[in-house]
Amino acid sequence: MAQLISLTLSKDANEIPTTLADDHETVAAFEALIKKSKAKLHCDANAPAAVLEVPGGSADKVLKVLNGLPLVRNGIVVVKPGVKTKPKGTKLRFNPKKTKVHWSPDFDPNKVKVPTYAYNEVLCKAPVEAVFGWLMRAPRWPEWYPNSANVKLRSFAGNDLQHGMHFTWNTFGVHVDTYVEEFEPPYRIAWRGFLMGSEVIHAWVFERDGAGSKLITEEVQRGFVCILARDFFMQGLYKNHQLWLERLAAQAEKGMPE
Repeated sequence: MAQLISLTLSKDANEIPTTLADDHETVAAFEALIKKSKAKLHCDANAPAAVLEVPGGSADKVLKVLNGLPLVRNGIVVVKPGVKTKPKGTKLRFNPKKTKVHWSPDFDPNKVKVPTYAYNEVLCKAPVEAVFGWLMRAPRWPEWYPNSANVKLRSFAGNDLQHGMHFTWNTFGVHVDTYVEEFEPPYRIAWRGFLMGSEVIHAWVFERDGAGSKLITEEVQRGFVCILARDFFMQGLYKNHQLWLERLAAQAEKGMPE
């Protein structure tokens, strides 16, 4: 009879230092464990949690390996056996025919495995110049987008994002270290972020639509926490990115930032 093991994000995860090396080591070992033990991972669309379904007789060996993984050993993820039910996941997935992003080779969902992905778009009455103008004025995001806080530009002069700029901010209650990788005013901007050992690329594409514009944003995430909470993160990303686009459109329709 199969046994169920829960894997949940620690309440203190955002306060515990971790590295990408720890994360990558954890991901590789975890994927190898699933393959070797023939376990199945079930993600929860309603909480940052997952359940590992392990064939009968393998639970003790699997638990031993799990507890030795860097992100588990360091307290980022909590492992508990004896769960009674499996969660139901979501069907949100990457659509290669729909993407408009110039993905970095190491993060292209067409070529590499990314557990978390979200796509959103809205139409806006304002021209792309106003849309881009408000998005690049990052320190003012919290004025109109509630899921952002404490935005700090860490390199270069001025109040706007630039190519290669390092900036930090809080979103989803998590501190993110971010670097602008693509910057093509007023049509494209993308940044790479690092949080809790995971990696993120968030890209924006703005297209002219008559006198107005079409706003598109896509994000991919990878890392152990993203694997465990992929359905929860995808639901959260979709909901909050839709809000971000709607608020950005409304702000741009008021005119260019001063």
